[in-house]
Amino acid sequence: MKKLLGILIAIIIVIVIFTLLGNGLGFGFGKGKGDGSGEGTRDNNTSTVSDATEDNETKPTTEDVDKAATIAVTVFENDYIYQNKKTSLDDFIKELKVIDYAFVVEVTDDNASLKAYNNLIEALEEESIEYTEK
Repeated sequence: MKKLLGILIAIIIVIVIFTLLGNGLGFGFGKGKGDGSGEGTRDNNTSTVSDATEDNETKPTTEDVDKAATIAVTVFENDYIYQNKKTSLDDFIKELKVIDYAFVVEVTDDNASLKAYNNLIEALEEESIEYTEK
């Protein structure tokens, strides 16, 4: 009987210590909010690659009338990446020709082949399209 009473007292002491310390060693006695049902609200500020691409291609607002928008293109090996998709050089230049607002093409070299990079620069210069090299 004394053993049973001793074990019961030891268990009660352990429970009190876990409760007073507040961390519970993973037993749910933490200071977090919520009931753990998993039905809380989710932060909708998730980002995707296409969101990042759209940020690089800002269209001018009324405050930016004198500023040109930036059109980002990356030359990766022998490929041209525009709006997060592979495109041919001809298709990229065609898309630039139909844009009806001021812009500057920002060319990024991501382990580009020299030929692909030079072809892009030559095409931009032939079409008199303003560009910057990043």
